Amino acid sequence: MQYVAGANLVRYRVPVLSILGASFDIDQVHRDITALKTEVDLDVRQDLKVSIILFYLSVAIGISSGLSLFLLQPAPSDWSLARLG
Repeated sequence: MQYVAGANLVRYRVPVLSILGASFDIDQVHRDITALKTEVDLDVRQDLKVSIILFYLSVAIGISSGLSLFLLQPAPSDWSLARLG
């Protein structure tokens, strides 16, 4: 029973946390884009552009890894067979 509870934890909560964690990166991208609209210093503008690109990459990785964890997980019947073996 404890093994199944741990498997359910990994099965549902880890992918959801990965996707929800991407929301913090989306918020930071929004803040950086807003700051980029009013910034006049060229060095700061370049830093903001690089930050936006890196956070977009982080969002893509977080969402895609969360979705892939949902899609590539074994069926619950496979878990019971692995526990017996």
